[in-house]
Amino acid sequence: MRLSILMIALLFGQGVFAGSNGYVVVTYYFDSPVDKDIKVTINTGLDYKCMHEHDIQGKTTFTIPAGTVGLFPLNLDNPIYFVSRASIFCGDLCITGSSYFGLSVEASDTRYSWSSSLGIVSGNFYAQTSHLFFHGDDSTNQSICPGKAYCDENIYYYNYTDTPTVYLIYRPSH
Repeated sequence: MRLSILMIALLFGQGVFAGSNGYVVVTYYFDSPVDKDIKVTINTGLDYKCMHEHDIQGKTTFTIPAGTVGLFPLNLDNPIYFVSRASIFCGDLCITGSSYFGLSVEASDTRYSWSSSLGIVSGNFYAQTSHLFFHGDDSTNQSICPGKAYCDENIYYYNYTDTPTVYLIYRPSH
């Protein structure tokens, strides 16, 4: 009987306090044409907390061709998949705070290198929205956008049962 009650409590707890998941497309926005090819590499193994997964599967190195202007998504075919933990089990207490993970983009021209830390607050049965935001320091020249268009947003809200694809857009000042 105790085992049945424990199993029900665990299942209910995981359902009520489910983690958020989604996809991130790393994107540049250029105001003027790029003067030469730029090689860039996305790294996702940076600082993280309360994440089941936060990784890019497949290709991590890309080339931005000379003459590129406007929006240029790097990993559109293989976005970073994230799954946060939001539980009170196993002593991690992830339900009481946000999850986060870091990523960086290293460029052959250092003017185009940047890093970001994305925080996730998981929704639950009571608060049915989750949100993705910049964790830590202010995000210089960065936005979180819901689609393939430039926006100027620092936070993205979504239903806790959705698996959104968001665009993390970096707008170089050069």
